[in-house]
Amino acid sequence: MARANRIGFNLSFKNEVMAMPISPDATIPFDEDDIGEIVALAKNADKLSEFVSKSAQITPTIGIRPIADALSEGIGVDPSSLSMMANAIVRAFRTCDDYDSTADEVAKMMARSLETIKVPAETIKLWQDGQTKIVEAMNALKFDHPLVVSFTAQNEWLSMPNAITSMAMSTNTRPVFDEAKKRILFTVITHTLTIDVHEGHRQHREISLSLDAGDLRILRMFCDDAEQAAETLKANISGPSGVPWEGAFDDDDDEGEDDEDENAD
Repeated sequence: MARANRIGFNLSFKNEVMAMPISPDATIPFDEDDIGEIVALAKNADKLSEFVSKSAQITPTIGIRPIADALSEGIGVDPSSLSMMANAIVRAFRTCDDYDSTADEVAKMMARSLETIKVPAETIKLWQDGQTKIVEAMNALKFDHPLVVSFTAQNEWLSMPNAITSMAMSTNTRPVFDEAKKRILFTVITHTLTIDVHEGHRQHREISLSLDAGDLRILRMFCDDAEQAAETLKANISGPSGVPWEGAFDDDDDEGEDDEDENAD
């Protein structure tokens, strides 16, 4: 019987019946983003052991990118590629659990899937060259490893309804003209909050909201209350915890303070 809420790769079967462990005809319908992650994983297979070992010493976060940023320079792989290879290795590891299969079985299925969707020969060669080290890295991971915990925490966040992935605020005007449209009698100043929300795996929807001065005051109050609530919760939770994107803009805040200090001088 299938487990709910899989985080690993989704498989497809010729006989349309899921099997555990993985049946010989099982494949993964990789999309373009999946292949990008797999290429990053295979290209940097020689770095996997070091990455898995060093990341084991880091406190889990929400998402793998903060870990990649912290370790990128020391490992010698750019943060974006490091994040992509981490996503791929964790998803492969979770696929083992989803289908009660070994790392070697999942790695062979991934190779079979790449051949099935007819990716370039160099991609298949990259995977073949790195497969042994990839299997070793999958076997080194555990459910409490920071990479796995961080990846799972991000999925928990994104599984929430309409998680915001980006937002922007713009200020506009709406003039009131005289009858001849030759004079502006009054100008209404409006604010528009545009939000991009996550609706599912790689599915997004944009929403625009018009705000007035009262809305802005209420938003400020809600934000202050939410930050205080989060601090209270973190102080009373025994294990690691955090808010998505927490601390991501601290450097920007510091720069702003520096600018203010310089202007004061």
